Formats: sequence, C-alpha cells, structure tokens
Amino acid sequence: MKLLVGASAGGHANDMKALLERAAELWPVAPVAYVTTAETWADDLRDSGMRVYVIREADRRTPFRAMQSAVQSLRVIMRERPDAVVTTGAMPMAIMCVWARMLRAKVVWVDCISQTEVLSLSGRAAKRLSHLTLTQWPEIATRTRGVEYAGEVL
Repeated sequence: MKLLVGASAGGHANDMKALLERAAELWPVAPVAYVTTAETWADDLRDSGMRVYVIREADRRTPFRAMQSAVQSLRVIMRERPDAVVTTGAMPMAIMCVWARMLRAKVVWVDCISQTEVLSLSGRAAKRLSHLTLTQWPEIATRTRGVEYAGEVL
C-alpha cells in the first residue's frame, strides 16, 4: 500500500504532525510522501527522509491560486499514484482528494480540531468523496451524517 499524507499550513499541519507522531504504530504503512502548503515545515519533513511536495495555498477567495494548487496537486497524485490519502485539510488538500479519488485511492479526511461547532467548508466538500470522514469533536459527529468521531489528535 502506498500512503500519501497532507495538510495545509497552520493548525492543519499541527494536527497532521501530531497524528503522524502520536499514532505512528497505528498506521498500516509509513507514508511515502507528504503534501503541504508550508515550505518552512517541509524542510523538517525532508530531514526525516520523507518525500515532500509543496503546493500553493488557496481558499475560496483566491480562485486563481486554487487553480494553481489544483494543477500542482494533480501532478503529485499522478507522480505518486497513492493507494490511500489521509489529510487534515484545508482547500488545497480537498482538491488533492478529488484527484486521488478519481484514481481510485481511498481517502480519509480528518477535520481540523479548530472546527468546534460544524464541519469545515473543505470538510463538507471532502465528506462527499471521502471513504472516511473524521471530526475531533463528538458533538459534530452526532449532528453530521457520515462523519465519525474517534478521538482528538492534539
């Protein structure tokens, strides 16, 4: 199995870092590559020996950057051809999940812990194509169909 993980900068990256470190023994295989929007954190990952791809950060207010991010994430997916993708968001990672799903990869979305009331906008979009959507708040899982709670990452 070829596993690709990814997270946008900020809290998303913090969640993924914690998930990689604290749950290392639970991963079925070690990730082969990491996708991020933060060059600064990419250096730390490269030092650990993991392949790292940095794609453009974007959100719904930056459609041109979102298109650039979509092209970059497509290149990553085509190069890596993962069997599974695990991400903590945000928009650039949701776009990457679309490409992964089109190539029949399994997709797991872990919504960021900062989303305390409702699933994030990217999480709501990714939920439609994810094989598993997780929230870090039991209340959100209770109120949102198709979303599960399995604990907090941080």
